[in-house]
Amino acid sequence: QRLLGEGFISERTAELIRINEIEAFTRSRLLGEMLSATELKREFRFNSMIDAYLFTSDEELKAKLKAEKTQICVQGVVDCLFKTADGRNILIDYKTDRLTDEERADVSLAEAKLSERHRAQLMAYKHLLEEMTEEKIDEVLVYSLHLGDTIRLT
Repeated sequence: QRLLGEGFISERTAELIRINEIEAFTRSRLLGEMLSATELKREFRFNSMIDAYLFTSDEELKAKLKAEKTQICVQGVVDCLFKTADGRNILIDYKTDRLTDEERADVSLAEAKLSERHRAQLMAYKHLLEEMTEEKIDEVLVYSLHLGDTIRLT
C-alpha cells in the first residue's frame, strides 16, 4: 500500500502482487537466518569472465572447453548472499516459477523442476562468487515463492 500510495508502483502492478507468497516468506526459517546474518548483500550485480565448461553437462564438450580454456562473459544479479553467525556463506536466488498442484503437494517434484531449470545458473554464480570473494559458498538455495520454501542445490 505504501509503494502504491507513493507512486512507486501502479494499481495494475499492485493487483499482480501475491500477498500470500510475501507473507509466507516473512514466516520462513530463511528470513530468520537472513535477519541474524553477520553480513548480507542483496541485488549484487556482477560482470565477469568465467569458464565456459560450467554451462554444459555434455562431458565431451566440457572436456574440449576445458582444454581450450574457453571463457565467456557472464553478467547477472545475485539476489542474496549472506554469512551466518557460524561463518557459513549462503547464496539465495528467489524464483517465481509456477508449480503445478502435484509439484506443490510433492516437494520432491518441485525440487526436481527447480533444480533442473536453475542449477547451471546458480552453480556458475557460486563459482564466480567464490573467485570474487575468495571464500567458499557453503550452500546454494532457491527460495520458491510459489512453494513458500527453499530448495537446496548444494
